[in-house]
Amino acid sequence: MRSFLSKFMDGYTTTGKFWLALGAFALIVDAAISYKYGVTLTWLYGVGFALVAVFFALLPDAVYSEVENRRFASGIVLAGLCIPLGLVALYSHLGYGSSIRVGDVQQASVQNAKYDDGRSTVVELKDKIKLLEANTKRLDADMDKLIGAKVGPDGWSMTVAPASPETLDGPIAAKQLEVANESKRNGCKAKCEARTNELAHLQSLRATAVKIAENQKQYNATLEALANSRNASAAVEYKSSAVVNQTNVAAQLFLAMSGATPEKSIDPDKVTFSFVNIFIAGAGSLAFMIMAPVGFFVAGRNRIKERSSAYDYTPASPSLPKLPAPQHIHTREVVKTDNGFAARAVAALDDPKLRNAIESLRGFKAA
Repeated sequence: MRSFLSKFMDGYTTTGKFWLALGAFALIVDAAISYKYGVTLTWLYGVGFALVAVFFALLPDAVYSEVENRRFASGIVLAGLCIPLGLVALYSHLGYGSSIRVGDVQQASVQNAKYDDGRSTVVELKDKIKLLEANTKRLDADMDKLIGAKVGPDGWSMTVAPASPETLDGPIAAKQLEVANESKRNGCKAKCEARTNELAHLQSLRATAVKIAENQKQYNATLEALANSRNASAAVEYKSSAVVNQTNVAAQLFLAMSGATPEKSIDPDKVTFSFVNIFIAGAGSLAFMIMAPVGFFVAGRNRIKERSSAYDYTPASPSLPKLPAPQHIHTREVVKTDNGFAARAVAALDDPKLRNAIESLRGFKAA
């Protein structure tokens, strides 16, 4: 595999190798996104969508190569296949991208709704506490007026505010008995009326004491609820979503450029927000989908053409045949003459350099 990849890369120029690497990296991301979308159905769908991404990435270069080699029929067929494969690849990217973006928006909305609800509850409880505190001041003032009031010609009055409504039950029962006794003795005359007024005053005190006690009970309960709400609100973290912020800014720009008023542009409506979010998801999906085909297509236009057919052939290095070692020729045994010329010739043949040269030529010719 290493040898194959090495020979395969040798078929591209430096620029072609650069674009081939970019295309391969983009294809890995593309196939991973398609797989992540498909695997939400089954793992087979995940593998299938990943293969769609691979085929769509390689097809444009294959179409160009077929047309370049004048194989028009196969080029037209492959070009036609690019359309359905491209649509399915775009569908998988839209599915993954929209699920991520819309899911993030939904999660942020729910999270921040909990946060806002908690903060709203705290504000409501604070307002209620202020109202109860105002009621406490008003009821205390009413109680002070009742304590200082003089009742009847004798100037009867209460000098101490009751600690609770129940503390007045005894005095009220005693006054009721006095009223009943006076009524039995002489009928309800001046003395009986005086006791009746005192009884009514005590009953007013008790009614006011009941209101004070109930107000205090609500006040204490609200304070406890406020403390619990603050703790709960502190536990809920506000989620700042990059997707929400990006979509919100894009929607603001869209409204501003479309001529909307500044007030409307600052606070995009739900329809505009959703439309811009879909547009961003579609644009991102299209960009992710076409990067790999572009990388492989540009790399294909930077192939080394003279190596396209036999670039993997490596010729062997030429080498001379191995010559046999020269052997010594005993010329003196062959030529036996006293002729001076023959003696000089034999002496020349006995020269080692000349013999080696002759034997080398013989060996090269035989080879």
